Amino acid sequence: MISMSIYRFDSISQQTYSQLLEAIDRQQYSIQLPALIPAEQILILYKKAISESRRGYLYQPCSIRMLSSFFNQTVSFEICPEAREYIKAASTVEFEIDAIVREAKRERTQSDMVKAVHSYFVRNYRYAYNHINDTRYGSALSVFLYRESVCEGFALAYATVMHRIGVPCGIVLGKSSLDGQACDHAWNIVQLGNSFYHVDVTWDICTKEGSDQSGFDYLLLDDQLAQADHWWNDRSLPRCSDCTQDFYAKSGSLCWTKEDCRKAVLQQLRRKKQTIYFRCTANNKAAIVNSTVIPDILYSACEEAGISIPSFQYYMNPSIGTVRYKLQT
Repeated sequence: MISMSIYRFDSISQQTYSQLLEAIDRQQYSIQLPALIPAEQILILYKKAISESRRGYLYQPCSIRMLSSFFNQTVSFEICPEAREYIKAASTVEFEIDAIVREAKRERTQSDMVKAVHSYFVRNYRYAYNHINDTRYGSALSVFLYRESVCEGFALAYATVMHRIGVPCGIVLGKSSLDGQACDHAWNIVQLGNSFYHVDVTWDICTKEGSDQSGFDYLLLDDQLAQADHWWNDRSLPRCSDCTQDFYAKSGSLCWTKEDCRKAVLQQLRRKKQTIYFRCTANNKAAIVNSTVIPDILYSACEEAGISIPSFQYYMNPSIGTVRYKLQT
């Protein structure tokens, strides 16, 4: 196991994972494994190995090939078509990764580095709505070469950058729901110190579209908050139990009641903020985070602050209780 791995495998999975990781690090394209390991398990381990290898971004994560005999099986995998022109692809991608890493390392803490990279992804890349079934948009390379990808590509690309800045990072393969529709999904878990956190750049990219603001709804979440609209069943993943690094918690805009939400908005109005946000964690948050109550909260806060009600737009994510107002000047 590499020293920065977030995964904790059983002995058989660990041996398979180590072989896959070593092969990818050496830019090989096949390994021999015992015949008893199911293909589905190997594919999952292969994707995880891509997420923790320096060379992983070159590989196609969507499929593997199996040739089985009675005692063993040959597992073959391949690099992305774009990576066959290695010098061109690597120089383009490495240049951007190095630039992202240099910018992130200007931050004082690892937590701020993670946020800086997250913000870069949200600002600069788009979800590949028109290429969901195109395997080219499922790799880390697609993020840097095409400026758009699907969730697996974003998760693998984000993991690549995290390892370059010294933050252990892996991927989660599970399901999620956005706008009420459940689907297969991939996102990240990062390690800061002795704690682990969920990071989902894909959903923040999707919810940011149409706005000039970087979203942090899915940055550094604990299991409890992530489980509001993410589901996974993977014993190799660590427990994420710290809720103190969430963007809303750190900014003092984590709210439990409607009055808490109003006070958070009032405080930001008094600071003359043009973008105002809060996260409501009440059990009945749907009664607060809705299109009827959200404007009323802003109206009430403006009245107490003694300012006229500005023209504004707002975004809300009821599943995890986030609200963001954009005041028009």
